[in-house]
Amino acid sequence: MEYLLKLEWLKNRKNTVFILICISYLVMLPGTMMIGKSVNPMPPVLPGNFIFFEFPTNWDFFAYAGSWLAFFMFGFFAVYTVTAEYSFKTLRQSIINGLQRNQFVSAKLLFILMMCVGATLYYVLCVLACGYIHEPHTKLDFAFDQPLIILKFFLMNISYGVFGLLLGFLLRRSGLALFTYMIYIMMLEPFIRWVLVQKYIHKSAHIYFPMNVFEDLTPLPFYRMMPEQFKTAGGAMALVPDHISIPLSIGYIFVFIWGMYYLINKRDL
Repeated sequence: MEYLLKLEWLKNRKNTVFILICISYLVMLPGTMMIGKSVNPMPPVLPGNFIFFEFPTNWDFFAYAGSWLAFFMFGFFAVYTVTAEYSFKTLRQSIINGLQRNQFVSAKLLFILMMCVGATLYYVLCVLACGYIHEPHTKLDFAFDQPLIILKFFLMNISYGVFGLLLGFLLRRSGLALFTYMIYIMMLEPFIRWVLVQKYIHKSAHIYFPMNVFEDLTPLPFYRMMPEQFKTAGGAMALVPDHISIPLSIGYIFVFIWGMYYLINKRDL
């Protein structure tokens, strides 16, 4: 494992795409939350701007901001890191030099995993720093009032990364894979969910599709502040509950991982 991580690090440490993604994430995660201070007037359902920065609601708002960054950055980098190997013929060269196919997949997966671990730790740091700056006398047990949110944030990050890796191995060409990544998440799956499944199969089955489950790990916090009737399984703004979204997202992640190993072993390089 250490060898595979070192191998990926040597490949990416001077990579412009990787460096830009890391810098952008470090700046934009806390930076996007600063926009909350300029939100005026606030929606009637919300008490004030302080919910963006104070415990425990800041966990949700930082997580939602992080979900957009994960979608654009980790997913795109995951696609790029695989398709670039095909484009530059370095995957085939790695196999010729003695790296096994499964090791190649494991190296990519481990590197994305470490990026997501780092992003999660940075998320916790940002939330705690922001919360204690605005509420310096908050007790620790109240600050960590949402113990599952850290796990959900990590799963959300790794889900976009693993999905991007899968598309990279499936399509191999960077332009096509990135286009498919965007189209599937933003248009194709929502179309299938809302137009086909909800209308012709079952009105609540649409919420269990993979990307919707991943999104509902860290949803727009306003949904949780709405009246209960808007959060029912048949409602238009239904959220997958944590006791379903967490195990289901883990299941989808393992299916995507299995798909990567299957593709690398069954197809020509």
